[in-house]
Amino acid sequence: MRWPLIPAWAAGIPVKFATHNVKQRTWRRRDLEPVWAKGQRCIVTTGGFYEWQWSGVDGASTQPFFIKTADQAVFGFAALWEITTPAGGAPLYTCTIVTTRANELMQSIHNSKKVGSSAYDCSKKIGASVILSKVDRETWLTGNHRGGASGHQSVSVRPDVGLSRLAASGEHPE
Repeated sequence: MRWPLIPAWAAGIPVKFATHNVKQRTWRRRDLEPVWAKGQRCIVTTGGFYEWQWSGVDGASTQPFFIKTADQAVFGFAALWEITTPAGGAPLYTCTIVTTRANELMQSIHNSKKVGSSAYDCSKKIGASVILSKVDRETWLTGNHRGGASGHQSVSVRPDVGLSRLAASGEHPE
């Protein structure tokens, strides 16, 4: 599986049509609803990830933070996958990570390069990858929710509880 997602109709051409991340609320406009409808949902697993916070005048410097969950040593991001075949080539399996509105912890880290500009409000544009709880995994993969909502409606913003951040240097945190 490769990242980013290349839609099937792009015939394996990654540059123009690649989708690194897709917003949960707008994937229908990105022609990814058929991917959802075909059940091409997956989980990208990880033990943690890095997020960079811009600081200084016009984002001249950055501070990396390592983010992990307290309740899952290995957790997963909601993702969509697709198969595309370049002309005369082998099929490519590609994926994209689904993003949603950021919780408070992620909003405090994931800011804009334009932090020095008082006129720029990045709070409305901040997104974060959808981190699936243990109970949301099956809902995400099957598209069915016990309450009757479709899977993409039932997966929500992960609360700050259970997420931790560690200011990182060049070394990988334990």
